[in-house]
Amino acid sequence: MAKRRYTSYLDVYGRLETFCAEKLRAGESVLPSERNLAKMFGASLMTTRKAVEEALNNGIIIRSGRHTGIRENRCLARLGRIVFVTGNSDQVMLPAMERMWLMLKPEIEKLGGSAEFFIDTPDTHAEEFISRIGDADTVLLTFFASEGDILKRKLESLLPFRNAGRLLLLSHQYSERFDNVICLDERAVGEVAAEALNRAGCTKALVLGVLESSQGFGLRLEGFRETFRGEVINHPRRTLSFLTDFIGEEIRRLNQAVAEGTDGVFIATDEWTPRLTAGIMARHLVPEKLKIVTVHGSGECCQCILPLANVSHSTAVIVAQALETLKRISTDPPAKRVRILVRPSLHMGKTLSAGGTAAKVCCSDCASPETGMQICSRQQKKESFT
Repeated sequence: MAKRRYTSYLDVYGRLETFCAEKLRAGESVLPSERNLAKMFGASLMTTRKAVEEALNNGIIIRSGRHTGIRENRCLARLGRIVFVTGNSDQVMLPAMERMWLMLKPEIEKLGGSAEFFIDTPDTHAEEFISRIGDADTVLLTFFASEGDILKRKLESLLPFRNAGRLLLLSHQYSERFDNVICLDERAVGEVAAEALNRAGCTKALVLGVLESSQGFGLRLEGFRETFRGEVINHPRRTLSFLTDFIGEEIRRLNQAVAEGTDGVFIATDEWTPRLTAGIMARHLVPEKLKIVTVHGSGECCQCILPLANVSHSTAVIVAQALETLKRISTDPPAKRVRILVRPSLHMGKTLSAGGTAAKVCCSDCASPETGMQICSRQQKKESFT
């Protein structure tokens, strides 16, 4: 006798939530009867009824007399005051973090949440940070600009959020300290860049922009070294306090590499790419004599001005995964810690292909401009662990 299959009410609830969102997008706001829903979802009436009650409690649907209507999902209102924490040497966000914030904020607010940001600088005292997040309910963390004992105190102040399941880490740093992590696969950044230069036939590559103190940038370098088939020369960035110092030094190193016959360059970060490559581009060494790959947000919210091939920050995928995790946390903190490493895609420029600036995408979902916040299944790697 075949064993009867049972459908969990949580599975039905997930399908009901998706169904309501699709109906709203289509301009419809009336929910079918519970009996019809049970038939649609292939579940028992009792299971469906429990899922509908959950949706009522979460504010996804509303009852008025005998009618049940669909309303905008406001589930993130349960997370209270959400603070997005990021670091920089000044009171401005780094470009990659700014893109993430500008994508997250409207989506959080659409789901009923309240979002604000806090920029940590080397001069931000621990007391100032602790005071700012004192009445926060949920924290989204990228990284701190602090170091030493001040950094230690700030990280310790976040432990209550971790213990309550109300902290989500959106970068590789501090991943050993916190439970829920959704971030770019830093090692894969280097791997994708190296694969591109391998395909271009490069035999000697210069790596620029790797910060000596950054574990994430170190992983980019490791991934590049392990994947590139030729000689790898790393020129680490040591000076951060004087902008002109490290930019001038890297421009000199880049020009020296060209004179030495280097045929590939991997710029591990994008903040100063135009200034670093302007002279090379003006001398028309690209793409005939030199191939350049950088890390950039091209293909997400902005386009790279220079015709550079770039490894995407994959911000849209990270944001979509973060929103799904926040929705789950708003209902019930995950039983398991969530770890999602997003593998980036490569956007081609004429530094690698003389045929223009067409972007290479990993699948049809990525190619479609209508996907919005849809998650591309080929761009993510999930590792859940207890």
